[in-house]
Amino acid sequence: MERKLYRIGIDAQAIGTNFSGNEVYIKNVIKNLDRSRFDYRLFVNKNYNYAGDFSETDWKTVEFKTRSPFLRLPIEFPHLIRREKLDLLHVQYTAPYFADCPIVSTIHDISFEHYPEFFTRKEASFLKVGIRKTAKEAARIITVSEYSKQDMIDTYGVPEEKIAVTYNSIDEAFRAVPDASQLTAVRKKYGIEGEYILAVGNLQPRKNIPRLLEAYKRIRLENPDIRAKLVVVGRKAWMFGGIFQSLADFPFLSDVILTDYVPKEDLPLLYNAADVFVYPSIFEGFGLPVLESMACGTPVVTSNTSCLPEIAGGAAVLVDPLKEDEIAAGIVKLLREPRTRQDYMAKGLARAQDFSWAKTGRQTSAIYESVLDERPARRTLGAQTV
Repeated sequence: MERKLYRIGIDAQAIGTNFSGNEVYIKNVIKNLDRSRFDYRLFVNKNYNYAGDFSETDWKTVEFKTRSPFLRLPIEFPHLIRREKLDLLHVQYTAPYFADCPIVSTIHDISFEHYPEFFTRKEASFLKVGIRKTAKEAARIITVSEYSKQDMIDTYGVPEEKIAVTYNSIDEAFRAVPDASQLTAVRKKYGIEGEYILAVGNLQPRKNIPRLLEAYKRIRLENPDIRAKLVVVGRKAWMFGGIFQSLADFPFLSDVILTDYVPKEDLPLLYNAADVFVYPSIFEGFGLPVLESMACGTPVVTSNTSCLPEIAGGAAVLVDPLKEDEIAAGIVKLLREPRTRQDYMAKGLARAQDFSWAKTGRQTSAIYESVLDERPARRTLGAQTV
């Protein structure tokens, strides 16, 4: 029996940029999509990103010539949609201004609506206008937690049935590593001696690093026997000046290590070698590092706000991210109480098993199918008979 092979475009510009969550999400979704039903085009811009694992395979790529969204979204992207004869386009966050096909948009969170001060004025305005428009006009919105779904319903008035939740997951590299020599080697590489508290996240205001530094200072001043270092993994993103201002006269500066971006092969080892992982983010749509740490068997302290209790699922110590004393107390609890520490390690390992990129890929493929099935009768742009 003949059937149609629909042509799906995917905005893959996040791949190769080292911007953590968005890159991890789209790379793993692409790897797990149904290729028997759809013909894909991956949109990339080789001026600042690359197709990574997909560049030397049979995945077909389409190159943007401009990096600027002010040219790409209203002009170049609509042109390429027509040229490639797409039946559906999947983007993250902001869709092109005009599209001759249905749009599926993954909107991880709308933190800019609640905390515009965490962005430059230009960025906040651009996001508010572009994502509100996308949320209104997209055929379907994908988001990564029930919290984010409800937030878009409440903030944008998006109908509940228009939003699908597909959870993020973790790469198989994030697992417990029993080889002590590997952990010793990664400690040496980053100059880490002795116990350490790990934080992971790009340096930007939402990650709450200045309060984490204050909490760490409180731990060291109030507990002289605790000499664990603080290791912060993450590249400079935006508005990171406050972090370095906090470090200007920091009394334990020699025990704070900022690694910048680390290669993907090192990150699981850094989780494994850490004594405690802390993620005091003020607002998240998912909070992937929480799950990564759990999968590596390292106990987690994270925020009791936004989606983080949902993702932690009772397997992490929850604290108020706006209170340095609570952050400090959560960390000390896991450092001082072996039984509590072991309990959260076991809970975290079990919780990490609840998530799967394969499942996310299947759900995403099903969303494409449903959107295409719901279209009114119209000229099919890219469908091929197979």
